[in-house]
Amino acid sequence: NFGELGVLRIAGIPLPVYIFIAVVIGFWLVLRYTVYGRSMYAIGASPSAARLAGIRTNRVIFLAFLLSAGFVALAGLIRLSQVAGASVNSGIGIELSVVTAVVLGGASLSGGRGGIGGTVLAVLIVGVLANGLIQLNVPSFWIEVANGLLLLGAVTVDRVRVRLTRADI
Repeated sequence: NFGELGVLRIAGIPLPVYIFIAVVIGFWLVLRYTVYGRSMYAIGASPSAARLAGIRTNRVIFLAFLLSAGFVALAGLIRLSQVAGASVNSGIGIELSVVTAVVLGGASLSGGRGGIGGTVLAVLIVGVLANGLIQLNVPSFWIEVANGLLLLGAVTVDRVRVRLTRADI
């Protein structure tokens, strides 16, 4: 039953948690052990070098967007099932939290770096931070400020790391 997708519990744990774990493990395996995963990192580091190495960059990027769209659709269906209704405004404003989690998780803004494990940990950190501030009755404006400061810190660390790496070369 579609209505149970977001609310069904197996052994006391919500079904979306199992779906999340399966997706994380699946993508970890893909990024670590497949040609597609290595191609993704190569394109992230240098699209022109990846193209010169024989990687079909347009195909890999297209597949990345296709997979992303598919999992966004799955997340939307789960959310629809949880709230038993749809809204065009659902999810607006979550972009800052997503970018913060990805950068905090170790994905480099200059490309070619990142991983599933760090991103999952960062998603948990960003989620706990937001929920903790909500529990403390902090206004939503200040929650966004905290998210922005966390992103600023993560970007600063990334930039310093990139400069130090380039200085070593």
